Amino acid sequence: RRLERNGLIARKVLDTSPVAVEYSITELGRTLQVPFGAVYEWSIKHLHEIEQAQEAYDERHQA
Repeated sequence: RRLERNGLIARKVLDTSPVAVEYSITELGRTLQVPFGAVYEWSIKHLHEIEQAQEAYDERHQA
């Protein structure tokens, strides 16, 4: 709902049985494609380091 409120997503309730909801990205939401793409590429480039950090964190926080 926050994404809808911020104008990034359009939400449409469909009059079906059962009731369904359809989501679509708005023009404003499409402007995030380039920055999100950059974050995705960064995460792929640093995947090994991220996995190592996750493992170290999990070891420190085991119950």
